[in-house]
Amino acid sequence: MSDDVEQEAQSLAATFTEAELRALAADEGICLHHAKGRLPVARHIAAAWAGEVGTDE
Repeated sequence: MSDDVEQEAQSLAATFTEAELRALAADEGICLHHAKGRLPVARHIAAAWAGEVGTDE
């Protein structure tokens, strides 16, 4: 994971609750695998946005 993606994940985790992040991921078709906790969920979202992982599309 790039530093930019990690920085975006930290920002998301500081801004949103885990439930909000999960809802965002669901809306965007981002697979969270078995991520638990705000930062791991935020990392999946940030990585998907950066094209570093796939989505459910």
